[in-house]
Amino acid sequence: MSQDIGQSKYDTKMINLYKERIKNQVLSIEYNSHLKNIKFVEELECKRVVINRCTIELDQVPQNITECEIINCKLHNLQGIQFMKQLIALNLSYDEIEDIQVLGDLQSLVQLQLYANQISNIFAIKNLINLQYLRIGSNKLQDISPLSSLKNLTELMLSENQIVDISPLKYLTNLFRLNLSRNQVSDISALSYLINLEFLSLNETGVNDIYPLSYLHKLEELNLSSCRIIDVSALQILVTLRRLDISNCDIVHISALKDLINLEVDLSSNFVRDSPISRLNPNIDIQNQRAPTAELILLSLNQQLIFKIRSQKRAFKQKQTQFKLKQKRFQQNGNYLNQNIQKLHSAFMKQTCRLLNQLNVDESQFQ
Repeated sequence: MSQDIGQSKYDTKMINLYKERIKNQVLSIEYNSHLKNIKFVEELECKRVVINRCTIELDQVPQNITECEIINCKLHNLQGIQFMKQLIALNLSYDEIEDIQVLGDLQSLVQLQLYANQISNIFAIKNLINLQYLRIGSNKLQDISPLSSLKNLTELMLSENQIVDISPLKYLTNLFRLNLSRNQVSDISALSYLINLEFLSLNETGVNDIYPLSYLHKLEELNLSSCRIIDVSALQILVTLRRLDISNCDIVHISALKDLINLEVDLSSNFVRDSPISRLNPNIDIQNQRAPTAELILLSLNQQLIFKIRSQKRAFKQKQTQFKLKQKRFQQNGNYLNQNIQKLHSAFMKQTCRLLNQLNVDESQFQ
C-alpha cells in the first residue's frame, strides 16, 4: 500500500515537473482526428497551442492562451474563439472558413493569418487596430476597404484574391511589406503613399504603369514578373533597390537601370535590345530573351565581362556560351576551355560584329 502511495507521489511530482517545463512553451497537437476536447491544456498553463489536422470544437480550446494555430482543421465556423480575449497571435489557415464575424472581438490581436480559406467579407476585422501583421491571401476578397482603419499594419499579404481597387491601402503608411500578387489590380496610384515600403510584390497582376513606385525611396525588393510593363524608367531613382524581378514582361529598353549598381535583376523572357547596362552586379538573369534574331548581350559587371550568346544560325542555333575575359576562361556546358581562345573568340565575333557596332563597343578590347 505504501509503495502505491509512494508511486502516486512520484507520478504527481513528475506531472508537476512537466507542467513547469511546458509553462509558457508550445503544445503541439497534430493528426489526432478523434481528439475533441483539449481543456486539459488549461492545467498545463501553456500559452501557445498548435493544432493541425484535428477534429475539434473551438469552445474546447482554453481561453487563457496568447498564441494559437489551428491549421487544416475544417472549422467552417469560429464560434467559441471570441472568448479567447488574450490572443496576440492567431493562425487559422487552410480551415475552409467563410465567416470571420466573431474575430472582431479579439482586440488584442497583433498577428492574424487567414490564408487559404473561403473568406469574402472582412468587415469584422476593421476594429482590430492593434494588428501589425495580416496574412489573408488565397481567399475571395474583392472589397478591402475595412483595412483602411488598420493604421498599425506593417506587413500585409493579400495575394491570390479578386482585388481590383487598392485605394484603401493608401492610409496604411506604416507598411514595409506588401504582397498583392495574382490579383486583378491595374491602378497602383495608391501605392505612392506607402513611402515606408521595403518589399512589394505585384507579379501576375494587370499593372502596366509603374510610375507611382518612383515615390518608394526605401524599396529594396520588387517583383513585377508577368505584368504588362514596357517602361521601367520610373525605377531609375530607387537607389535602395537590391532585387528586381521583371521577367516575362514586354520590356525592350533597360538603360534606365544602369546606375542601380547594387541591383540583382531577373530579365528573363523579355525583348531587351538596347545599350548595355554598365554597372549592375553579376547576379543578373537574362536567359530566355525573346529576341527575334541572334543577339549578343554585353554586360560590364564590376570589371568583369560576361557574354551570353544565343544564335539561330548553323551550329550556333539554340546554344549558349559564357566566358570571362578577366581569367581568359571559357565555359560551355559546364566545361572550362583554356586553349584555342583566339580561335573561339573569332568565331563569336563573326556572329556578333553587327550588334557590337550598333552598341558602339570598341572591338579592339576583345582582341
